[in-house]
Amino acid sequence: MIKVNFISLLRRFALPITIYFVGVIALLTIIYQEKKQYLLKDVDQTLLNAINSIQYALPNDFHDRATDSLAITPEEDWSNIKKLSLLAKQVKVTFLYTLIIRDGKAYFTSCSTNNFELQHKTSVRYFTEYDEASSNLKKLPVTNSILFETTTDKWGTFRSALKPIYSPKGNIYIVGADISIDEIEQKLSNELFYLILSGLLLTLLFIPTVIQIIRIDKRISDFLKRKIEERTAELSKELINHKQTTVKLEKALKEKEEFAIKAKEALDSKVNLITTISHELRTPLNVIIGINTLLSQTQLNNEQKDYCSTINNAAHQIIKLIEEAMQVYYSQPERINLELSLFEINDLLMQIMSQYSQVLRHKKLTIEYTIDERIPTHLIGDISFIRQILFNLVNNSIKFSENGVIKIDVQFEEVEANENKVIVLFKISDNGIGIEEDQQKKILKALNDDDLFNKSSGLGLGLTLCKHLSKMLGASIWFKSEKNKGTEFFFRLALGVGTAIKNPHDLPLIPEDAKTKALKKDHFHILLAEDNELNVKVALRSLEKYKHEISVAKNGKEVITLLKNNQFDIILMDIEMPEMNGLEAAAFIRNHPEEVGHINVPIIALTAHATPEMQNNCKQVGIHHFVVKPINFNDLNNLIHQLINHL
Repeated sequence: MIKVNFISLLRRFALPITIYFVGVIALLTIIYQEKKQYLLKDVDQTLLNAINSIQYALPNDFHDRATDSLAITPEEDWSNIKKLSLLAKQVKVTFLYTLIIRDGKAYFTSCSTNNFELQHKTSVRYFTEYDEASSNLKKLPVTNSILFETTTDKWGTFRSALKPIYSPKGNIYIVGADISIDEIEQKLSNELFYLILSGLLLTLLFIPTVIQIIRIDKRISDFLKRKIEERTAELSKELINHKQTTVKLEKALKEKEEFAIKAKEALDSKVNLITTISHELRTPLNVIIGINTLLSQTQLNNEQKDYCSTINNAAHQIIKLIEEAMQVYYSQPERINLELSLFEINDLLMQIMSQYSQVLRHKKLTIEYTIDERIPTHLIGDISFIRQILFNLVNNSIKFSENGVIKIDVQFEEVEANENKVIVLFKISDNGIGIEEDQQKKILKALNDDDLFNKSSGLGLGLTLCKHLSKMLGASIWFKSEKNKGTEFFFRLALGVGTAIKNPHDLPLIPEDAKTKALKKDHFHILLAEDNELNVKVALRSLEKYKHEISVAKNGKEVITLLKNNQFDIILMDIEMPEMNGLEAAAFIRNHPEEVGHINVPIIALTAHATPEMQNNCKQVGIHHFVVKPINFNDLNNLIHQLINHL
């Protein structure tokens, strides 16, 4: 049965896996072909310039006289060889030559030479037959066009350009130039090898994630199946035993308590699935973004820089999806602490325009906005939630519009004098494809449904997040739409006017002032605690660019041992490590500072667990700075400077 279930899981994932591999192969093929065309383009231009100069190097009437094997003397032939050899060096080609076609055969009438041929007396002389000439070459007098071809003959592998020309008396002959491309062929072979290696690396990074998702899915299915079987057995036993009513009621109450426990376990399982997927995706993404950042800092051509930029954008899109999924879960009422701050609507709308500027140019869209003059300049609200809602609503309009204008109208509605608040209405309108009438009813019902996690709601991830955040803000969202004419979304909320309130209890991530604080010390001795070899490689390569000295520990026990025998300026601590994890190691360091020899040494948590619970756990053991993978090493370096120089 286990084997059958595993095969079933593989079938479920067969299509996305196949699409992934086909996409990787197609991308590598395109890169290889473009590289080949790029290398041959300059070669072809050099050849074209060379063949256009041949006719001026030989006597003007040469090909009116070169009609048979006895027409040109050896002395004149040798003179022509020297002229073409000198010209070949000047135009940077391997060989220059002229040919005539007689009775379906090609004959050299002149040809440059080189030192190797001179030493071995193998120079091509007048009226030597070119028995390896291609059929296309022999047809040139008829086609009367320039021919580019790649050939391999007894002289090697060459890229050739050939062109038919008429002599002053109308005799047709062919001028040609060859460049040896053995070196280019070797470059292409190396390029192909590295492309194949890149494909294998992407595959190795992809496979563990798929395997982990399949394992998690199977564990949950097995758990639910086991619980159902247990419950079925209990009910069957009840029917067989026919217990008295009192006993049944007592057992029903007990089962109700057990059901509540199971429901909590099911919810916890769901949370664990979300956080596990987030962790398992962030870990390889940290490696991909880190290696890609290091690669982009090397000497690359514009095409390669574009590929690096594409990889970076795609990776950050995945991170955005992960963060939105996590926000949907953590937007439940019991998990929210509103952070009120002072902000300006104009600044907020400018951020939106800046965020989507590149996409707007690509889709030939523009954003226009108006702000009612009656709205105060300075308002108070949870700017993070408001920004997230507006970003998602604007993104929805961009997604379903190909051109035209997206309008944002900010309207004043009324004043709540008792609470010192104003009611503001945001209207986001587009002229996109609109929404089908049946789908409109489904979305409106979902927006007004109190169930935060209704799977059949029909809302996408962005609108689902908007729905949850608006409930937390006490706001409301609705829309109007007409098929093929566009959609209008409305977002109405109350905003304060006055003193801002800020929640002081949240654990900070990398603070903004870490990027601008004056630095007192440049290079530090850093203890890196990390058990993943790929993450260690990325961290070492990135931090060594700042000339820091790095020591590596693979678990908490090694951290403590190194602290006892060395002096460190700061510790970068991974959370999940074998034998002793990062939280246990940090707790030991804070509780035994004299034993480890480090008092108040700064500790920064580096983890793929982007949850408030993990932040709180870090704070409880004395880790007051928390960086979520994938890591921006430039910001991390600035934070390291700030923490150490502040002590």
